[in-house]
Amino acid sequence: MDTYDYVIVGGGMGADAAARGIRERDENGTIVVLSADVDEPYTRPALSKKLWTDPDFTDDQVPLGTADDTGAEIRLRTLVTEIDRARRTVSTDDGGEVGYRRLILVTGSRPHEVDAPDDERVLYFRSAADYRRLRQLARAGARIAVVGGGYIGTEIAAALVQNDVETDLVFRGAVLGADTFPPDLAARYEQLFADAGVHLIANRRADTVRAGDAAVVLVLDDGTELERDAVVLGLGVSPVADLAVAAGLEVDDDGGGVVDERLRTSDAAI
Repeated sequence: MDTYDYVIVGGGMGADAAARGIRERDENGTIVVLSADVDEPYTRPALSKKLWTDPDFTDDQVPLGTADDTGAEIRLRTLVTEIDRARRTVSTDDGGEVGYRRLILVTGSRPHEVDAPDDERVLYFRSAADYRRLRQLARAGARIAVVGGGYIGTEIAAALVQNDVETDLVFRGAVLGADTFPPDLAARYEQLFADAGVHLIANRRADTVRAGDAAVVLVLDDGTELERDAVVLGLGVSPVADLAVAAGLEVDDDGGGVVDERLRTSDAAI
């Protein structure tokens, strides 16, 4: 069994920040990042922004360079399945164990889902792999429906329409951005999307998604069916707290880990 001074569970931007923070205080401690992702830590905001709109920002600028900058070992496609607090070990889905002196949980969040098939044309947009898949689907003239009026949904809709994709944006409120902005600003915000060519579908929710040979069908809560080349679902997220709960760590009603002012859980080693 390998043992490290610091074991970081999760491979997102939080893992990169944790590794860099450790290095500021400890030049020599051993660090391993255990990530279920297929890519090393990368700048996630670029997936719905600069990669779509800035031709000078390319794929090779997305990785954060965590391993090179911090010396951390990064194990990809590695899912942590259990924490043994007494032995200070974590178990992985390949049957392995990793020991730790300090354990850092940056497991992030998982998207809310609807009844939808496991199909490459249906995306819960979260990862670099999702970005690459959507790029393949977002050819000029394609028809793509985006569900969700929050940050992910609106950013993806803006990105798609700026890349000559026929774009629908389905959202729950009467005015896009009404939950975020004052009324006048929300109206202006919504108008920008309309002026750019986004087809806005207000006061609707996704019910189900069906997959056919030629297209996918998004069924809304009023029975409306939209036949499209792809559907992107941005329905919000919930914290990934399974490991913490199973390990007996304190978790609040919303699923977030309870920590002190130094981000320590109810176990001082985590």
